[in-house]
Amino acid sequence: MSDKTVLIVDTQTENIEFIREYILEPNTFKTLNFTNREIVLDAIAAGAVDLLIIDLSLPEMKDFALLKEVRQLDKHLPVIITSPYESTKNSFQAAEMGVKQILLKPFTIEAMLNAIHVNLTETQLRREYEQLSEKFERNQRELNEYEQTLAAFLAVGQLLIETPNPDEALPSLVETAAHLCQTEKGLLLLLDQKGVLRLRAAWGINKSAEVDFIIETNESLAGQVVKTGHPLVVSGQDEYESFKLTTGYFMRSMAITPLKFQGQTVGVLLVGHEKARKSFSRDHLRSLAVLASFAGLAIKANRRIGE
Repeated sequence: MSDKTVLIVDTQTENIEFIREYILEPNTFKTLNFTNREIVLDAIAAGAVDLLIIDLSLPEMKDFALLKEVRQLDKHLPVIITSPYESTKNSFQAAEMGVKQILLKPFTIEAMLNAIHVNLTETQLRREYEQLSEKFERNQRELNEYEQTLAAFLAVGQLLIETPNPDEALPSLVETAAHLCQTEKGLLLLLDQKGVLRLRAAWGINKSAEVDFIIETNESLAGQVVKTGHPLVVSGQDEYESFKLTTGYFMRSMAITPLKFQGQTVGVLLVGHEKARKSFSRDHLRSLAVLASFAGLAIKANRRIGE
């Protein structure tokens, strides 16, 4: 705790020097001392103070006015109040504002040093507890998301198993991909004999737009994925940039992953945002890859049926 900064607010020079020379400096605490209200508040607002020692006799402390302003800036800043007299009313009011104790003047070195350590230790423990709580909540959210994703995978897998014609399960697979990736649109396109990507299943696309929805592989982002066999993520650099998907159809951001059958790319699974420019996380891309594998199994099963 020796790297902590202690701000002393007191008008009596001898009090400041006593605390600094006999208590803080020997224990390698950093020391600040101000009497100007605005400077005190600015230092606290800047996060430059780890502990505040303030004298109750200050005019600014009438009715705890300055402390109330401090609490508006930092409700957890540890505070030690010094006072020349004892008052039950002041003790209660101080406690209500998060002050553990009021040290009566004159106080011993040991009393002040103990108060400093108690306040800083409690603050450190509270911060560690908050960090652990935040980590636990974050892990719990991630676990819940993982369970929801796993449940979605299982549902799609079960549908593929139970559906006589695997093609009929593709719309649900695309819808699941869009939901897991939190996108507005989802498309599954397969290559035809002419090497053109044709829409086989979609989510978030108008029925009228699904008719004759094709993507030429030459000079298209989806075609690039077909040629390379590698996934692709694109997102506009500004609020106006968009990417052409096919004639008259644009996306602000999208993720495209290849569909493979017997080692060959036979189509793509695509999710994207038509209106919003949003990014994709690693979890989104992993989910898309898993569902693309499921789609590959459906294509394989369908071709076996066709044979």
